[in-house]
Amino acid sequence: MNVGDLVRLTDKTSFIAEQEDRSVGTVLKFGTYRGLNSDFGAEQIVEILWNTGTVSWILANRIEVISDR
Repeated sequence: MNVGDLVRLTDKTSFIAEQEDRSVGTVLKFGTYRGLNSDFGAEQIVEILWNTGTVSWILANRIEVISDR
């Protein structure tokens, strides 16, 4: 997965995702999320520009690439 790739939300369990009808977006940048209990390590997060026009961060394991740049 790279900046500029088109991605699809694979996990629509989020209430916010269902309400906003987010489904497809473009990767803007990457980051790292460390939870309150850092014993579990860090997880990769991705900033996405969604088809709804909103921008948000999401765990990388909740999206899949559908078209690379």
